[in-house]
Amino acid sequence: MSQKVSIIYVIGAARSGTTLLDIILGNNKEIFSAGELNRFTEYDGLMRNARDMHVRKFWQDVNQDLLSKGFKAPIEYFKMSQQFENHKNFWNILFSKSKSSSFEKYAAYQKGLFEAIFKNANNTQPVKYIIDSSKYPLRGYFLSKIFSKSISFIYIKRNPSDVATSFQKKNIEQRPKNLGMAHLYMLFVNSICEYIIRLLSKNFKTSTIYYERLIFNTVETLSQIENNLNIDLGIAKDKIKNNEKLAVGYLFEGNRLRLEEKISFSRTERSSPINVFNKILMPMHKMIWYRLQ
Repeated sequence: MSQKVSIIYVIGAARSGTTLLDIILGNNKEIFSAGELNRFTEYDGLMRNARDMHVRKFWQDVNQDLLSKGFKAPIEYFKMSQQFENHKNFWNILFSKSKSSSFEKYAAYQKGLFEAIFKNANNTQPVKYIIDSSKYPLRGYFLSKIFSKSISFIYIKRNPSDVATSFQKKNIEQRPKNLGMAHLYMLFVNSICEYIIRLLSKNFKTSTIYYERLIFNTVETLSQIENNLNIDLGIAKDKIKNNEKLAVGYLFEGNRLRLEEKISFSRTERSSPINVFNKILMPMHKMIWYRLQ
């Protein structure tokens, strides 16, 4: 990939605020919000719901660039991508899967994808960073093997009780889960996230933030990311201070915010519900990964 562009990869569990963070970061100069790029192969490069014809055309052009370089249709790489990215395949790290021949094909396609995004994004604005908010910690780990020093990471955590409650909602992006399964999911995924972000922090720039602080102490949280990743987020901070709407950008996939052209940044205080799963499992969350001070 061109040395002129770097990747910022967002790690976290579903419904932890990854799409909102992606949008906020994308409101800065030379930063392009790409959304959940792990879905690109799963959906064969076709958006399920494009906000408008401009967004749809952007990703059609990205897909066409890949095909013109000799790559197969995106769906042909889906199963291979799952081998490296799915949470269930955590063993891939332990057995150095990055040295396999299938990883070489996976790496070539990821390089091609980011190069195509960079090329098309630069048709409308100068781009220095591409945000990938795919969330999956294993995808982040293997992208670090592909892009070396041109990638950095943000791990966003959210109160597990609030996430578990969010999973009770139906007719939104991720499948609903009952409270018990939602808590177990959070423990499982964030345990992997915690391990991988510690691993990556040895050689890469990383920043760990909390959704609650992003909402209620937004400017301070963005300043933390600035310091940790050595990037300029001044435009987004000014928009937040001035209560300006945030441009959503060209996210390929993410939650329903991606369907808006602009969003207002709202702060809503919510109390975590009290139930048996919260009482029993919250100590485990706090011991393993959720240590909000």
